[in-house]
Amino acid sequence: MKNSLPDISKIFRLWYERKNKNQEEDEEKLKELSRILKPGMVNEFCITLQSGQCLGNLLETFDVYRAFIQLQTTRFNDRELQKCFEDFNIALFKLLDYSGDNFSPADRNPNFLSFSPWDRNVKFSKLLHLTNSFYEKYKKLTACAHKNRRPQSITLIIGVILLFAIFGLLPEVFLLRHLSPQNKVETTVARAEPIVVEPQEIKMLFVGDIMLSRNIGKIAAKKKDYRYHFLKIASTTEAADLAFANLENPVSTRGILSGSIYSFRADPKTLEGLKYAGFDVVSIANNHIWDYGKQAFKDTLTNLAESGITAIGGGENYEDAHTPKVVTVGQTRVAFLAYTNLISSPAISRFNDDILRTDIAKAKKLADVVIVSFHWGDEYHTKYNKEQERVGKLVIDAGANLVVGHHPHVVQEVEEYKGGYILYSLGNFIFDQNFSEDTGRGLLVEVTLLGNKITSVAKKQVAFSGNYQPYILPIPTSSKK
Repeated sequence: MKNSLPDISKIFRLWYERKNKNQEEDEEKLKELSRILKPGMVNEFCITLQSGQCLGNLLETFDVYRAFIQLQTTRFNDRELQKCFEDFNIALFKLLDYSGDNFSPADRNPNFLSFSPWDRNVKFSKLLHLTNSFYEKYKKLTACAHKNRRPQSITLIIGVILLFAIFGLLPEVFLLRHLSPQNKVETTVARAEPIVVEPQEIKMLFVGDIMLSRNIGKIAAKKKDYRYHFLKIASTTEAADLAFANLENPVSTRGILSGSIYSFRADPKTLEGLKYAGFDVVSIANNHIWDYGKQAFKDTLTNLAESGITAIGGGENYEDAHTPKVVTVGQTRVAFLAYTNLISSPAISRFNDDILRTDIAKAKKLADVVIVSFHWGDEYHTKYNKEQERVGKLVIDAGANLVVGHHPHVVQEVEEYKGGYILYSLGNFIFDQNFSEDTGRGLLVEVTLLGNKITSVAKKQVAFSGNYQPYILPIPTSSKK
């Protein structure tokens, strides 16, 4: 290994010495990357990986992680090359996400061999498929770079990233996530009493994934302003009678790293931004809420409750996680449920058809309107899959008024079905993923209610600044019932 590593200083050799502004900007980005990735550091990184130590801890320790994140925002002038680079990034994110969500080093879970051979084979087959797909995108990118007569620097840059991924993507064991019934957290559920009054119109607002960790948290801390990422959008979100989002991270300063290299944990101070922007309800039923284990999860429930934000899809036990949370807006009672099958814990709401029908029936007895949130679907796919469609329509048939989806990190379709609506994926809202056109756009949906009926749905496209601040793009589209 020591003798086979290329000279890292040559990896970032500049392609061309052009005088135009765009090329100069590209050169500056490559120079910055060359300052981050030093030869000795990369040698040490690869040698340590070979010793079988934790990839997640390494990426937090070394500047390689920072360099990799920075590379995601790189833009090439040639359109074909840029498209190949985006496809490569998406394939790499899929591979690392799946590996991190399903595997971890042996020192954290020595019981992997207790799983059935069938389960192990299924997981490794999926990992192999994603690895092959990633390698095909890598080959296409290098071919495109050669076609466009770029020097070998771009090929070597991707080669180094491939090297990191290969050494980190041969994990030994599957990570079990579990919350014991003894771990208690005080939560409350609103008990709505029957009322007989004339209905009034209310406006609700729905957005997708909010992640307040990693670069988002670093930027807010550096600026000493935890409202920073909401400044361009707060006038819109705060004006709604009720605002909802998916919170894609635990909120705590404690806990033990239990997730993948893409593990998130936000400082409790970041909730200042959510409160400032007027968010009332957040789903915590997602694959990152357990990234720092039981303690961080319990802290998240406590911190959200103390901030006056209702958490759905999680609780101290199965019953609490599946109990509808009712929020009264004006004279309308709105019940929320949230689910994901991307994590296994009795504290997080999982679902099947019977569970959904049972929970929705309970919610309908408590409220005028039922909203169901799902963390589901295929990442980076702009078209919903058949299972999303089946489940979404089952939920509407069971009596829900609205289905709100997230997890793919890109926008998917909005469908009207039997008087209800299915928002298959709202994409990102606050997330440091400006590495492609699709991840660089989100969807904000305004839903108007009158009594227990949805009277209108308005879709507004969201874009993100260089520092990941969301803002509304002009010309929203709307649909009337």
